[in-house]
Amino acid sequence: MAEPEWGDIPIGSWSQELLALQSAVVEAGGDVQRILEIVAEGSVRIVPQAFGAVVEMREGDALVYRAASPRLADAVGLRLEMARSLSGEVIATGEAQLCLDTEGDERVNRAASRRVGARSMLLVPLPFQGEVVGVLKLLADRPRLFSNRDLLLARLLAGPIITGLAEAAHSDVIRRFAATFAQAAVGLALLRPDGTFLMVNDRFCEITSYDRNELRNRHFRSITHPDDQERDDSLVARLLQGELPRYAVEKRYIRKDGSIVWITLTLSLVRRADGSPDFFVTVVEDISARKAAEAASGAKSSFLANMSHEIRTPMNGILGFTDLLLAGTLTPEQRRHAELIAESGRAMMRLLNDILDLSKIEAGKMRVADEPFDLPGALTGCCRLIDPTIRQKGLTLRCDFHPDLPRWTMGDGLRLRQIVLNLLANAAKFTASGTVALRARPEGAWLCIEVEDTGIGIAADRQAAIFEEYVQAEAEVAQRYGGTGLGLSISAQLATLMGGGLAVASVPGRGTTFALRLPLVAAPAPPEEDRERPSPGRDEAGFAPRILVAEDHDVNQRLIAAMLDQLGCRYELVEHGEAAVARARVHAYDLLLMDVQMPGMDGLEATRRIREAGIDAATLPIVALTANAYPDDVAACLAAGMQAHLAKPASLDMLRATIHGWTRAALLPHPPSVAASGTASALAARLEGDLAERYRTRRRETIAALRGLLAEERVAPTELDAIAAQLHKLAGSAALFGEAALGEAAEALDQGLRHWPEADREPRFRAGARRLLDLAGG
Repeated sequence: MAEPEWGDIPIGSWSQELLALQSAVVEAGGDVQRILEIVAEGSVRIVPQAFGAVVEMREGDALVYRAASPRLADAVGLRLEMARSLSGEVIATGEAQLCLDTEGDERVNRAASRRVGARSMLLVPLPFQGEVVGVLKLLADRPRLFSNRDLLLARLLAGPIITGLAEAAHSDVIRRFAATFAQAAVGLALLRPDGTFLMVNDRFCEITSYDRNELRNRHFRSITHPDDQERDDSLVARLLQGELPRYAVEKRYIRKDGSIVWITLTLSLVRRADGSPDFFVTVVEDISARKAAEAASGAKSSFLANMSHEIRTPMNGILGFTDLLLAGTLTPEQRRHAELIAESGRAMMRLLNDILDLSKIEAGKMRVADEPFDLPGALTGCCRLIDPTIRQKGLTLRCDFHPDLPRWTMGDGLRLRQIVLNLLANAAKFTASGTVALRARPEGAWLCIEVEDTGIGIAADRQAAIFEEYVQAEAEVAQRYGGTGLGLSISAQLATLMGGGLAVASVPGRGTTFALRLPLVAAPAPPEEDRERPSPGRDEAGFAPRILVAEDHDVNQRLIAAMLDQLGCRYELVEHGEAAVARARVHAYDLLLMDVQMPGMDGLEATRRIREAGIDAATLPIVALTANAYPDDVAACLAAGMQAHLAKPASLDMLRATIHGWTRAALLPHPPSVAASGTASALAARLEGDLAERYRTRRRETIAALRGLLAEERVAPTELDAIAAQLHKLAGSAALFGEAALGEAAEALDQGLRHWPEADREPRFRAGARRLLDLAGG
């Protein structure tokens, strides 16, 4: 069809009608339905050859009559398939179509045309946002009635519809934006490029406690915490310079009442067409509750970490000196008393480890490893550890591992052993006679480990409760068998963290079966040199190992020295990491016992320096000797280049096994100094008296130094560093001499001085120092 020219259309009454139609469309605003009706009604006046007009709008694969001129009003709502229709062709091609005679045009539904009396049709597309969304159709009751002039007029008539659709969409966008902005569950704000507020929503006002009028034209710095302003200014500058598309930070707002609210803030910049800044979009969420929970969790974790350190330090002395006593000559009654002390100390350490594990799980800080480990070896090791307890009770231990069980699997071998040992220990505890069995087998993609006993069993209504914290099956059970009720809870949560689960089946009076299911992923055997093993090739006969000990705490120095004397070792003591590195570079040692937490260079950094110097594990094995007992701490030691971890308090037997394992030395079973001093207990008494005087002297010096610093108008950073070193030594000794609270305060102040921001160090030091002096009695 030849395109008509606008000059072919004489200006007549249609122009006035079109202007009236456009005015009516403007008055309709964003009411799309009303616009469609106006155009359909006006079309028959502007194109008088048409007896009717219809606006068809696309809905999926169909066309719906949305508006019609009066003669065709009954057709509104009619739904037609686009396929096999002339309107569908307009939708598909985006081109206008002219039907000169409906009776002879195969593209037309003749029956439908006859129903409405149409013999010729003119159809123009309605394009919107890149697609054809509808058709304006004009109908005539005689063939060949429409001309090119009418086609141009129809296109003019389509214009108001398209404009109306655009305005309606724009109005809809504005309406939705306004509703979203006003009712959003997060704080929203628009800011000018100079940082002043342009627009805020209700939630933003709730978070800051200012109303809209108070925030309008106010600069964001006026409600930002002073400590966060420098970072904010830097990030905003980078955003304006185009270095960042957006940024997100956690920061603090100062509310109208002066209180602090923690928020997460996401800021982006909207630019004009020429690239210049137009406005900032700010999204703010109140995270005060989360911060409070994190602070509480952090305080709990910090307390437990400090508690671990402070309990382990005196326990190191208690168990260490108890081992020295047990190695000496004691009367039967004295030996029973010493053994009770040792067993009580070990029970306390087990409880402490359970509490620490539970705390880390609750805080979401417990991480499980995913690395190759020897599965049968791990399970066999559990059997060996529980076997003495089983034999002592007269029970039978059965271990049955399926032959299809892979040797090397991916997972956390340490946590697997922890769970299995807990289940075996419980089975032994609650079984008076019969059998405890450990079975392991593959079940498709799962590893199934079962621990079965012939013990007292668990009632059906109590089986779910035993996985809760601090819960045991019955009160009578707790009274008779003891325990905290933490083991199964920790085991179940560890199983979940490892991607599996722990279930129980039990019959009272007949026994219990715990089933541990974990993902089973076979792993290739690691290279031989990567497997943990003692240093080979050392002659046991007549070999007195030479050991370097890095330990800054004089109490621990004396204790480890006494133990090494007893074991017949040669040793040297150094007080910090720098000295350990220097000695290791120029002297040959068989083993290095490395404390982790030391002033200056700590044990982790010292280990890295030694390994960087080319001294490998085969030449010098390094074993961590520290009170830090978290699995993450163990992992950090291994990652730094250490070979093993020996948690304080280390017993004499544990120290003997560690030294023997890494040096193959045949250690002495009795102290060589017994003949000279009489007994190991005499040695312990002599050390205790000497250390007590050392502690009293250190306490007086530290208290005097604190008083002196508090009297100064300003404390220099170097003075704070110096007092931190004194506090570290006091913290490690106080609990040994009955002043655990003083030790905790000293440890907290020492740790704070090492980690507080520089701006906070002095004021927080003064508060902590006053508390410590109050505990010290002045």
